[in-house]
Amino acid sequence: MRVSISLIAIASLVSRLSAQEARRTIDPSLVAMEGTSQSSFVPRGWLLEREIQGDLTADSRPERILVLVEAPSAEREERYRALLVLTPDRRGTLRRLSVAPRVLAEYGSGGMKSGSAGENIDITLTPRRVLVIRQGLGGANTLDYTHRFRFDP
Repeated sequence: MRVSISLIAIASLVSRLSAQEARRTIDPSLVAMEGTSQSSFVPRGWLLEREIQGDLTADSRPERILVLVEAPSAEREERYRALLVLTPDRRGTLRRLSVAPRVLAEYGSGGMKSGSAGENIDITLTPRRVLVIRQGLGGANTLDYTHRFRFDP
């Protein structure tokens, strides 16, 4: 009887801890589908950390890649990031092309190698229209991740 009560208590604690540790991501439905500036695509509770421009779609109009980070909060230390890709139309209106809520490391998660403001994340566009994201995480032992994305209409 005592063992079963202990097991139930442990199982309850583990389920509560895992629910608390569930990764929060940006809700794509909160990101506008179109707007006149990059600030139109930053939902409440998020901040624009960085913007990169380059032509991903071969239409001679530069797309905008936005890196968003959660606004600081007194309740929690971890802050998550999101990557948005916006494309301009002929009138200059920006349209949301993509939202990637899980591709970037969270704020401050890179260990000694990262710093706090995303120094561990390098985002570039190659001449062949490939979006390359390099992230370095860790301290004494490091992990380097490289992701490559290409627009496929």
